[in-house]
Amino acid sequence: MNTIILLLLLLTVSRTSNACTTLTPNSQPTLISGLEQVRISLGQFDKQSKTWSFVISFAAYKNNSYAIGPKQQRPSVLIGADNCVDVFYGTTTSYTYNVGPHLITVGFTKNLHYSSPWLYHVPVQGIAPHAKINYRVGLSKLSGGISNKDFQRTQLFTAYAPPAPGMFNIGNNEEEKIVRIAVIGDIGQTKHSESTRDSILADLDSTTSVSPSIAVIVGDMSYADGGAERWDSWGRMMEPLASRLPIMVLPGNHEIEMDNVTHEVFNHYRHRFVMPGTMPEISAPATDLDRYHEYGMTMRYDGGSSYYSFEVGPIHIICLNSYASSYPDDMQETFLKSDLMSVDRTVTPFIVVMMHAPWYNTNEGHQNEIATKLMRQWAEPLMVEHDVSIAFAGHVHAYERMAGMDVDGTPKSKGPMYVTIGDGGNHELIYDKWLPTPAYSLYKDSRFYGHGHLTAFNTTHFKWDWDPNPKNIVGVVRPDEDADHAWIMPYDLRQPLPASGLSGWAILFLVVVVLSIVVFVVAFLKGRMSTSGTDSEAKFVSLGMMGADKDELLEATGEGANYSAPVAVDGTFTRIDISVPTEETTEGGSNKSKGE
Repeated sequence: MNTIILLLLLLTVSRTSNACTTLTPNSQPTLISGLEQVRISLGQFDKQSKTWSFVISFAAYKNNSYAIGPKQQRPSVLIGADNCVDVFYGTTTSYTYNVGPHLITVGFTKNLHYSSPWLYHVPVQGIAPHAKINYRVGLSKLSGGISNKDFQRTQLFTAYAPPAPGMFNIGNNEEEKIVRIAVIGDIGQTKHSESTRDSILADLDSTTSVSPSIAVIVGDMSYADGGAERWDSWGRMMEPLASRLPIMVLPGNHEIEMDNVTHEVFNHYRHRFVMPGTMPEISAPATDLDRYHEYGMTMRYDGGSSYYSFEVGPIHIICLNSYASSYPDDMQETFLKSDLMSVDRTVTPFIVVMMHAPWYNTNEGHQNEIATKLMRQWAEPLMVEHDVSIAFAGHVHAYERMAGMDVDGTPKSKGPMYVTIGDGGNHELIYDKWLPTPAYSLYKDSRFYGHGHLTAFNTTHFKWDWDPNPKNIVGVVRPDEDADHAWIMPYDLRQPLPASGLSGWAILFLVVVVLSIVVFVVAFLKGRMSTSGTDSEAKFVSLGMMGADKDELLEATGEGANYSAPVAVDGTFTRIDISVPTEETTEGGSNKSKGE
């Protein structure tokens, strides 16, 4: 078996010196505008120096005269002002990709053979927690310092370092010290994707709330789907956000993208993203291709950026790959077991697991997939044993929140909670078909695209908020009271789940209510049938009444599209309110749900 070992993460870090450099007219690089797809991601926190590392990535097309390749050039990042800059150098990579027939039918393929731009990754070290990071990206000669023979993008980018593990943000009051993390799934590149992006950008610019420290995308980023150039357009779409907020990613099924000639998998992902994994990357071509569409083919992508963990404030985050390996020596299982055992709950009391394929899902979409069931068999017992706080997944293009769960699939107050957040905005549309609601499904909504936020108020109060986009797929403005939220308490503070079942009086009451509704509906329909003239305007819009525009985005059709009131979508909205007990408060105020 040919095993491909890529050491993209083990980049050689080079900087000019420990002291900053002053740029003079003779050392000022030539300013250009062609460097694109700028993105910053978080590295690891160095406990000895108490500083953060980052990786700053960008790209340049090979037909640009100033991008002459790694034999003559290296990428550079300048951090600071012109009179005092730290200069960091990184590495260059590129790759080719052959589109297979399984993706050509999607309709995005322009070229059967794709050659990527030059892709640059520059590790940056020594950044203090909370520090403001002013940086520029550029291309420099292979040796010597910065000079006017180098190139540099005109724009100055700004990002901020998150708080150190175990710490909170700096502020004048408790509210300003909270730590927030944005969570996104299946974002794609549509107008709804842009709305999700812009919603997070608005949080960064807000003067009334604490901005997120990082964002995590739980897989399915570009939805290139055979149109490999769409990875580049996705990078350009995300740059306004990804250049300002550290973006962490993990592989989804749309990142598998098997090469039609070599049968390599995750080729785009492996070359474009450098996450803080600590193991060398191991990849192998896929086999058992007849099971591709069930995600049951044999493939391998271990180490590197496939799975990893990091800590921000009081939160320990583990990112897993739902499609990493079908091999007996499951390195990801060993990684997860070791990582969970190493967590110091006095420093990071909250453990959050991110993955792509949900284990609990009451939508008709993506049921009983091979890779998902295999992963759950070994990973769920570990997560229950080690008291994981909450787990996020995408894959299903809707929003759903589940109760804490035991390994046998029964609700358990002292078990990991689960959230499906696959509503980022991709071109495959909302999944609007739901199965009967089991007891563990507490809230589900397929009316809106959006994202969500995790907020740590202190070491005992951790909250999840779903943030639907301002308008849904038919332009209906969301009502604020529909936004879901839940407290994710440490296990020793969680309340027992309410007893299941209904009393005899409750059942009798429900029967009376249902019969009254039936009588009313029958009388109403008889009145409608006896009324002459044209039909009245529709009061409800379902996805079956919608068409698709040229960008494969849902658009409303008919007169029932322009309502300012909430629109019912085939009964797919279900909410069960689980709020924190009223006696539990933080120093910043009450933890009761809005509207209580």
